[in-house]
Amino acid sequence: MTPVSDWLAARWRKASKRADPAVRPAHIPALPGNETEALAGSCNALGVNLYQTLCSTPGNVALSPASIAIALGMTYFGARGATASEMERALQATLEPATLGRAHRRLLDVWRRVQFENLTLRVANRLFIERTLEVEPAFLEASSNAFGACVDLLDFAHSCESSRGRINDWVAGETRGRILELIPSGAVTEDTRLVLANAVYFKAKWRSPFEIRATKPAPFFVDRTRTVEVPMMTTIGTYVFRHNADVDIVEIPYDGPRFSMAIVLPRKRDGLALVENRLTPDTVSEWFDGEAPYEDLVVRLPRFKVAPRGSLRLKPALSALGMPTAFDPDTADFTGIHLFKQPEDRLVIGEVFHQAFVEVDEHGTEAAAATASTMPMAGARRERREPRLFVVDHPFLFLLRDFDSGMVMFLGRVTEPVLDSLGSP
Repeated sequence: MTPVSDWLAARWRKASKRADPAVRPAHIPALPGNETEALAGSCNALGVNLYQTLCSTPGNVALSPASIAIALGMTYFGARGATASEMERALQATLEPATLGRAHRRLLDVWRRVQFENLTLRVANRLFIERTLEVEPAFLEASSNAFGACVDLLDFAHSCESSRGRINDWVAGETRGRILELIPSGAVTEDTRLVLANAVYFKAKWRSPFEIRATKPAPFFVDRTRTVEVPMMTTIGTYVFRHNADVDIVEIPYDGPRFSMAIVLPRKRDGLALVENRLTPDTVSEWFDGEAPYEDLVVRLPRFKVAPRGSLRLKPALSALGMPTAFDPDTADFTGIHLFKQPEDRLVIGEVFHQAFVEVDEHGTEAAAATASTMPMAGARRERREPRLFVVDHPFLFLLRDFDSGMVMFLGRVTEPVLDSLGSP
């Protein structure tokens, strides 16, 4: 390897003096291991399984397993009978409901405390309820206790479009304008009785920023032979580095506790499809299980943005994952939310809408996601040496992780850094 430039050498000397990127400040508590690991494992499994249904769509893809799991988790608390059993399997839930609720609450409480000068994380939940719907008090209590969900009473029956606008305005506010229209026109009707919504917003600076002056145009291989020119960022430092037969993985920490972005780079320029075909929840667990060595690296990563062009509709994917009854107007059982008196008053999940936004530049990452479930009635360091190059110049996966709990906050792929993602209209 040729010697690094004077600028890189200076950055390397500076990086050599930094603290271990995995150190957590003493005032940020760890959570009970078994509950946290079980919750994170369930969330990650759901995210990977949903990603598998979406990766056949060409272009960039992004979703937030955390947002989807939280929104569906609230819905699951009101399910009963076969509906609950199917949702439990689809959500990969391994904890009893009471324990699951406690794990959600503890993790949300910790995330709310993780607010630093260079890191912002907001997770908000809300129940938008038709003002005439008689909701079971136990469901409202569980939603508040486990998810901190507030209640907003709306007049879906007579003002469905203004109600939709109010929900979308709440989402836009919670995501700082990154998710503007989660629920599309026509998706809220006079039959809508409940919308369970989650919004996640994350913005953080890198612990070791990429200096703007080092960003230069460079080729990015969108396939084996075709390239596009992208702004390629460069930094140098000590990073957790993992590798196996198919991929190399570098975790880039943010300037604050708990969070990092893992870049999963296929060994082959055209290897992303193979990695995706083999991607399972177990694969992701294996990638991050156990201690990993630190490597001295020069990281070259393109700026990228994955922005939604519309909401993803998750009903087909969730049905395929084993929870079709929740969407069936004849058999859905959400009597934990509402005890219906007439068959036509039965609650059913009409659709699950999801959007995610991720932007990465020299300073750090901004990411936002929102999920809404609409419910109508049926009607260890090495000795330092010359750093190796890690050049992200072909399609890759990214995972924005809470490495303390193991939760994947955002998951996606970049096939062409200058393009936005495709979403279902």
